[in-house]
Amino acid sequence: MAKVDFIREAEVKAKEIYHEFYDVDDAINQKEFVTPLGDIAENLGVSAYVISFDDELKDHVELAQYFKEQEVEGFSIKGSNKIFVDDKPETARQRFTVAHELGHILLGHLEGEGLSVVFRDSGSSPKSNDPNELSANAFAAELLMPEPVMKEAYKMTNSIASLATIFGVTRKAVVLRVERLKELGVI
Repeated sequence: MAKVDFIREAEVKAKEIYHEFYDVDDAINQKEFVTPLGDIAENLGVSAYVISFDDELKDHVELAQYFKEQEVEGFSIKGSNKIFVDDKPETARQRFTVAHELGHILLGHLEGEGLSVVFRDSGSSPKSNDPNELSANAFAAELLMPEPVMKEAYKMTNSIASLATIFGVTRKAVVLRVERLKELGVI
């Protein structure tokens, strides 16, 4: 499958999820741009926990060292519908991590038998070649900054800092989303 196909597929899935629970026109008209991520996860039967990796992993030295070396900020466990996010990153970063992990769950990256943990780390670059990571990033971006809502917000302001505040995401997430929407000819 071509890179564009699985990224677009992830964006479509996120769009479907958003539309299942929220009306885009209402969000735009009421200027409610922050996606209620917790409500969406809850409605889908997924629980997200913000925990201290340092505290929770203190008795698991090798795993704690791995998390630290790989700059892991969140993970999902196959078959559990649970997402765990480190309490250190700023709230905007945590939101993206939760949405990213939700993408892994809903895009079927955690299916099959056996124990498997998919990690979301701060080193996960949008330039990564891993299809699962790319599609989880695309899913998160579309869910947190839906295309039509971002288009309207961008008309109000093209300030990256303002858009980050409006959507409750990081500036980096906004920059990448704006690049993607420009690539698609949306803005």
